[in-house]
Amino acid sequence: RLARIHLYTARISPQVQASPERYVRIYGQDTVEMIQQAGNANALKSKAEDLFTRALKESSDLATLLSVVEQSTGGSRIDALNVLVQEHAEEASFVERIRSLTLRATHSDSNERVLRTLLKANLSPAVQGPALLGLAKLLHSQATLSRRLRGASKAQLARYNRSYGATYVERIAKLDSDTLVAAATTVLERVISTYADVNGEVTLNGRTLMSGTLGDQAKPILNEITQLSVGNVAPEITAEDLEGVPFKLSDYRGKVVMLDFWGHW
Repeated sequence: RLARIHLYTARISPQVQASPERYVRIYGQDTVEMIQQAGNANALKSKAEDLFTRALKESSDLATLLSVVEQSTGGSRIDALNVLVQEHAEEASFVERIRSLTLRATHSDSNERVLRTLLKANLSPAVQGPALLGLAKLLHSQATLSRRLRGASKAQLARYNRSYGATYVERIAKLDSDTLVAAATTVLERVISTYADVNGEVTLNGRTLMSGTLGDQAKPILNEITQLSVGNVAPEITAEDLEGVPFKLSDYRGKVVMLDFWGHW
């Protein structure tokens, strides 16, 4: 728990240091001052990693191993994952929590290492499928970030660095977005062809975050890549205008069209 506190503090520290007055309203003056005095993010991550490593040495039960894999961002995470793969790969709690972890994986080198470690282990479809879909989603997100970094202003770059870490941002900026999209497409097609019927439900704190099968989740992403990418022909849209007269997007082919998506939220 203490390691998790250190990591959370490290995660929000750059934002708090940059705009302390904003976070006073969220966390309170005492908490903001504590974060400001806690040290830089790297020092806090180092403290957390020491505690995670100590936890693994003192207890290698299933609950501890899963907690380290879910919370750590350092080497202890892969150490714990390797033990889980070797000793607990068939247990229901491992499958369920790994499914949740892989399908929710966001930008980070650590998350990518977890996904690729699982795929190398060649486990059951209940683990292999979610890990593949998680990797596809991460590759797609990396492609989007890579494109955005090309034209990012200094202010935007600083924001990305605070959110994802300067080392990660620097690595993604060097990657070719088209290559990442192609890789994501290949992985998505594999998910759909091999793991489409695997359970993809993810619940967290009683809330259903994802439902359906892996195929249900993979197909819209693949459709977005193949049909909605910049440079592709727009898909057909059929609707009614303000007068109730039906129209199609293709009626305006050859003309400049602006689509304005809005709602009441």
